[in-house]
Amino acid sequence: QVMEANRLAAEELRRQTEEAHLEQLKNHQEFNKRQLRRLSRSTRDKATDSSGEKSFTERRRARREARREARREAWQSE
Repeated sequence: QVMEANRLAAEELRRQTEEAHLEQLKNHQEFNKRQLRRLSRSTRDKATDSSGEKSFTERRRARREARREARREAWQSE
C-alpha cells in the first residue's frame, strides 16, 4: 500500500517536472523569437542600408525635424 502511494507520488512528480520543463522551453522559444525580431529591427534601423538610402529611422528623424522647424517658423511669424 505504502509502496503504491510512493510510486504514484513519484509518477506525479515526474509528470509535473516534465510539464515545467516544457513550459520553460516554450518561454525560451518565445523570448528568442522576440530577441530575433528586435535584432533584425535594430539592423534595419541603421543609418543607411547598403544602397546608401536613408533608413526608416533617419527618414523619421528628418520628418520630425522638419515639423519642428515648421512649427518654429509659424510661431515666429505670428
